[in-house]
Amino acid sequence: MTYSNAKLICCDLDGTLLNSKGEISSTSKNTLRMIRSKGILVAICSGRPLSSILQHVDADLFDYASCLNGQDLFCCKNGLHYEKDKLITEDLQYLCSLLDTHMVMMNYHDQTRSITAASRKYILFADIFSRLQNLRWISKQMPVHKRAITSDPMASLPSSAAKVCFCSTYGILKKIAKELPSDRCTSFFVSKQWLEVQRLGISKGESIRKIMELENIAAEQCISFGDGENDISMLQICGTGIAMANAMPKTKKAADAVTLSHDHDGVAVWLQNNLLAADHSIT
Repeated sequence: MTYSNAKLICCDLDGTLLNSKGEISSTSKNTLRMIRSKGILVAICSGRPLSSILQHVDADLFDYASCLNGQDLFCCKNGLHYEKDKLITEDLQYLCSLLDTHMVMMNYHDQTRSITAASRKYILFADIFSRLQNLRWISKQMPVHKRAITSDPMASLPSSAAKVCFCSTYGILKKIAKELPSDRCTSFFVSKQWLEVQRLGISKGESIRKIMELENIAAEQCISFGDGENDISMLQICGTGIAMANAMPKTKKAADAVTLSHDHDGVAVWLQNNLLAADHSIT
């Protein structure tokens, strides 16, 4: 199969373009630069806010940033943001109430701040879970972000938030996902310990659809890469969806093919073999 008509590359960040140390390799950087030099657009599609994406991705590597799982789409060319609805106070109050019935830690995120919370009766669990997470980051030589955990989330509840993240065991998170109001919220697993909740209609796939509309690009001209369940909508909406070797099982099942892991430059290797094969190898 040839991909000579490709016009848009959509790439997840954590677990896909970033390796386990939270870095983009020189091979991946040079490959994306070569892709863009051919007139092919690159969209970074992440659950992170724009400020965090900009800390990890050089400005010359991408044309669009789909932030917060598509809640905010940023166009580098004109600096415009295309934003979708956020969770409102009523939604946040309901999500906070789940802290009393489930042993979970909760984060709620926006472009400018992040708050971590847990029920008072589960505060010890949240503290231990947070410490273990920090140890995992340290073992991977990644920066540790220590956050205070509040046991009174209602006291600092914002009027709206781009997303809420629940952290716990996979079994508990699956129960929470089933309890969410399907007419207001959508949820997806980023990992087996991390469930993200946003307003209904928000997804990476929908943000890619917006790019297609803005750039007059057809779905068959788009190629996407991802590893988490929040990437499935993106893999499905693009003509070609590629899962990483380290991807979650449902993500692999939704993909057209599987490339190498994020620690073996899976995105770069696939692009070199399929889009840049006629050129010299990029190292």
